[in-house]
Amino acid sequence: MLILQNCWLATRTTSCPSFMHSVPNTTIEVQSEDTEVVIAQHEDRISNFNKTLRSLKESGVDITRHGCLYETEPAYVTDQPHFLNSAVRGVTKLGPHELLRVLKRIEKEMGRTGGIRYGPRLIDLIFCSMGSIP
Repeated sequence: MLILQNCWLATRTTSCPSFMHSVPNTTIEVQSEDTEVVIAQHEDRISNFNKTLRSLKESGVDITRHGCLYETEPAYVTDQPHFLNSAVRGVTKLGPHELLRVLKRIEKEMGRTGGIRYGPRLIDLIFCSMGSIP
């Protein structure tokens, strides 16, 4: 929980230069240039971090920095294993909605399923910030 709180406090919402282009039955967001992003990671084991980093790279997010790993106790639903937490900074040409779809797809591919709120999960990717980051 600590890294998530720090991530949200350190990265406030900024403007995102993008535009929408419609194609029949499809909406595609196009970024005119690379945009900096911050993504928080909450996972149940170290091997998932490496898989997530590879999946982000393959999906168009170039990781430029990776934060330290922190192990934290679960909050609210405490009868579950501890979480590993971190955050990555990167650049992408993906628009905000497309990036969110990519994160949800990675979670699903890695085995995340529905469950109780704050309950056990293999992976949780959180889109913290997009745009210029101080």
